[in-house]
Parts: sequence; structure tokens; C-alpha cells
Amino acid sequence: MAVKWIQHRTTRRWRGVVVSTFKVSRSGKTAREFSDHRYRVQEYLGTVQELLQLRTQAFLRLETLRRSVILAERAQAPRLQAIGQKLHADLAAVPPELRALQRSEPQWLEDE
Repeated sequence: MAVKWIQHRTTRRWRGVVVSTFKVSRSGKTAREFSDHRYRVQEYLGTVQELLQLRTQAFLRLETLRRSVILAERAQAPRLQAIGQKLHADLAAVPPELRALQRSEPQWLEDE
């Protein structure tokens, strides 16, 4: 978020006021002290405003992707569980001797 710093008139303390993403480019000072550089500052503030808007769009797209992944995972959970159970059943059906042979000699297929 963008913050505009304002000094209180009586206490002279500074406080931050949140500036809307769409008003950042218009929040630059144009008084006498700032008139020499106001155009450059307005350019910078316009660039910052554009970057903040792009950041907002990126976060919206990431949130949409996150939600779609969660929904797809929920929709496919029963199917994935069935596939996992089938794989475990198939692995359990392999004789222990064959599993031990395969673990002890990982290159036995290349020797044939």
C-alpha cells in the first residue's frame, strides 16, 4: 500500500495516511518548495501507481490459481485414493524374494 506522510499542524508529529492505489499519482506536492521537481515526482508516482496495480492483478491471478488447485484436488481425491490403493495392492502382490533381489542388484536388467 502507498502511504502519504502528513505533519500535524499543532503537534508537528508525522502520521501516515493510506493512499488509494488509484490516487497515488495525484498525491504529489505541487507547492512552491516542490515546484522545481514536481513533474519528475509525478512521473515516479505514476510509475509506482502502475506497479501497485500490476501487483494487485498478479495477486488476484495467484489467488485464482490457488483456489482452482484446491478445488481440483478435492474433486480428484477419491480417484487418487483409488489409484494409490491399487498401486499398494500391486506392490504387496510382488513376492518378497523378487523385491529383495531387485534391491540388492539394481543392474540385473542391464546384464540380460
